Amino acid sequence: MCLTSSPLITINLHCNGELINAVIDSGSTLNVVKESIANLIIRLPINRKLTTKMRDANGGQSRLTGMISEVPLFCGAAKTWANVFVSPDNDSGFELLLG
Repeated sequence: MCLTSSPLITINLHCNGELINAVIDSGSTLNVVKESIANLIIRLPINRKLTTKMRDANGGQSRLTGMISEVPLFCGAAKTWANVFVSPDNDSGFELLLG
């Protein structure tokens, strides 16, 4: 039997006291946030010199427009920091992707 799809692994995180719905993607090597979430919730400087391209599961490609360093993320009492690339707002289905 071949598994062709599986449910997304989602987690509720907080940044600056605001809720962010995150998707954990074990097949990704990048952390990516929608630009609107970066501007409204994270509110840290975006380094526009650090860009890259990201391929999706369907073979499509999108340009990531910058990186935010040391984003504080909370899951309950646990705190971590992540470097997060910024994605133009689209219909990606996630606010924050953790790879």
